[in-house]
Amino acid sequence: VNRHEHDDVTGHYTTKELMLKDIKLMKQFNINAVRLSHYPNDPLFYKLCDEYGLYLVDEANIETHGLGAEFQAWFDKSKHPAYLPEWAPAHVDRTVRMVERDKNHPSIIIWSLGNECGNGQVFHDNYKWIKNRDNTRPVQFEQAGEDWNTDIVCPMYPSIGSMKRYAADTTKTRPYIMCEYSHAMGNSNGNFKEYFDIIRNSKNMQGGFIWDWVDQGIKTKDLNGKEFWAYGGDLGGFYWQNDENGVADGMVSSDRTPDPGAYEVKQIYQNVWITDKAVSRGLVTIENNYDFTNLSEYNFKWVLFRNGVQIKEGIFPVQLAPHQKKDFQLNLPIVKAEAGSEFYLNFSVTTKNASASLDAGFEVAKEQFKYAGDYFAKEFKTDTKLVVKNENNKI
Repeated sequence: VNRHEHDDVTGHYTTKELMLKDIKLMKQFNINAVRLSHYPNDPLFYKLCDEYGLYLVDEANIETHGLGAEFQAWFDKSKHPAYLPEWAPAHVDRTVRMVERDKNHPSIIIWSLGNECGNGQVFHDNYKWIKNRDNTRPVQFEQAGEDWNTDIVCPMYPSIGSMKRYAADTTKTRPYIMCEYSHAMGNSNGNFKEYFDIIRNSKNMQGGFIWDWVDQGIKTKDLNGKEFWAYGGDLGGFYWQNDENGVADGMVSSDRTPDPGAYEVKQIYQNVWITDKAVSRGLVTIENNYDFTNLSEYNFKWVLFRNGVQIKEGIFPVQLAPHQKKDFQLNLPIVKAEAGSEFYLNFSVTTKNASASLDAGFEVAKEQFKYAGDYFAKEFKTDTKLVVKNENNKI
């Protein structure tokens, strides 16, 4: 996920407590990597990510979007800093300061040259400088596209079609990691599974960073004293240029309450996959997509429901090394379809022991399969007349 530094009271100043809240929430929602958009963060955040275990893309504080950017629309390169040698020192200075300050943090796995800022000689030189200074980490740069000065192809908001073409092209050898995708504004993060249907079936397709983590709203009060999160022109700039709801685009609200889309992300990001091999006969396939963790560290449970009411449950052990999969034969009850009933089988994977980020018993993965029956809820009818009331701006 992409993360801006934001507090709903103090703005861009964030406390250690809020940083930890972000990190733990990300771990709870199966997020394992953060792009620091679009500037190096408070040094404390890196230390906490070193300790708690999040991968970071450290990004130079370089953006000249107002003058134009590659792959968006025509712009005048004769007036753009990325293509003018007199601007090279300013760009190199920001890159050097980032790398020299942050180079010893193991959580940083990728350097980024900047965001939406063109790709001229200035960035060719910046790429070369980083590779000469630190050849242990890859460098990514969305503005380079598939040019030579990026080790990772990292587009913004690619179409499903373009992703399929890249995945199918055997001449493409660089990793493909979207620097921004699945924009989380409003009722968003839909069709999220379609991205990962492609990612999970190609070695080069390696994920992406959702835009973005938190709504950048500021807590304030209306004329009646009711608190709300202000954005755009709410703080007095209504008649002037502002970002409107463009800053309210996070997976979590300004107070870190997860939006509904966050639960879709958690489901698709989960590292334990349970698939139906022949579930009606108790046969499922379990795959461990963790890099370092054996599934013996988790509890596995199944629960059988009839019309939404639990009727049976059971637990079963799973011993499975990272990146392995195996069929499991479960001792499930025999169920026959019956009129007016439908049966669903739920699986839940929870932690056995507490960790720095997750409590014992925390659910890290789940799955559901239809088990028997195919019925809809009963339709209720009444002769009572529908009454609609509109009071205090509420229906």
